[in-house]
Amino acid sequence: MPRTFEDLRTPGGTKILAEDDMMPYTKPTYHTPYINPMVLGQNYLEAILRRHLKKYGVKVELATALEKFEQYDDHVVAHILKTVDGKATSEIANFAYLVGADGAHSTVRKQLGVSFLGKSIPEAYMKVGDIEMEGLDPKLWHFWGDTQTKMVLIRPSGQDPDVFSFVISGENNLTHVTETSGREDLIRAIEEISGRKDFVFKAIRWISNYRPTVRMVDKFHVNRVFLAGDAAHCHSFTGGQGMNSSSQDAFNLGWKLALVEKGFAPSSLLDSYDEERTPVIAEMLNITTKLYKSAVNPSNEKEKAASWKRGPEVHMLSVNCRTSSFVIDDGALGEFVGPAYNPESSTAARAGDRAPNAPELQQISPVKEEKSLFQIYGSGYHTILVFGGPQRRIVLCSQSL
Repeated sequence: MPRTFEDLRTPGGTKILAEDDMMPYTKPTYHTPYINPMVLGQNYLEAILRRHLKKYGVKVELATALEKFEQYDDHVVAHILKTVDGKATSEIANFAYLVGADGAHSTVRKQLGVSFLGKSIPEAYMKVGDIEMEGLDPKLWHFWGDTQTKMVLIRPSGQDPDVFSFVISGENNLTHVTETSGREDLIRAIEEISGRKDFVFKAIRWISNYRPTVRMVDKFHVNRVFLAGDAAHCHSFTGGQGMNSSSQDAFNLGWKLALVEKGFAPSSLLDSYDEERTPVIAEMLNITTKLYKSAVNPSNEKEKAASWKRGPEVHMLSVNCRTSSFVIDDGALGEFVGPAYNPESSTAARAGDRAPNAPELQQISPVKEEKSLFQIYGSGYHTILVFGGPQRRIVLCSQSL
């Protein structure tokens, strides 16, 4: 991941005012082999997910929208609108459950009637998007201007090396943002703020308005209908928690739905989705809001520089579900409840924490070889660890599974 941040002085836009590592490289360990984040373009992520779904015979249907739904004791009825070659057709389908991952303006959330508590930041109006351009180092983030007047941030998009993501903003002077509507307006705004005329601009991949919003639902599901991702929580982009927290929503809910649907777990297991995700998302909103405020309204240059640095909490390895009613801890190590983002949870190995690693384990059968716990764990099944005790007890445990 490109981690170096350049603050460039204008006019001229080439003299570096400050250069710093947003997230210095961390040496991987047995417990954290993938500790360093990476930038991945949304188009690549979607391609990866669709390829994986295709393996299981699942096709993502585009130009398809949910109009409304009704839920009953044992199923959900969805009214769907499909558009093919400009022609819209209606369809009604029955499902055991419905998951609304339909974004900040979620139809599912609105129909459920759950609260979406929080607020928008009206003075923070931004123009965001991706553009193909030449003339910038694709390994660096580049910043010109000032967040209080007008600024432009251009960073690698995580796609091709000539595709950059941009943010144009300014809390007290919004004219340059609101009047930027097309390619020529965008180029003019970037050149004006950066003071650079040497960039070569090509196609705009996409462009949109953005206003930071800090909100979350008061409940993540009602009976057989669930909410995940932006449909359940919105926040500032600072900290890079959005895609990761949304993916964690889906993973937390996915395996539980699978077990309940297959009859391997009681439906009460689904209540733990709310229990486990609510404190995590609430803490995530606090973290990203704090980062945003210090970035756009720093009190001095020291705070401004510090606001672009990222601590270990944004790695999300410290996210835990210690407070879940489905987590049992015998209390042998004393009080174990802590914040949802708990720095010790990445390696503490308490009930509800991220599972730890253990290297140099000796596998006896079917083939004798050395393994680690990370090689034994899997995302598609549960792993049960039985420690010590008489051989007979271990045998009885395995027979009861």
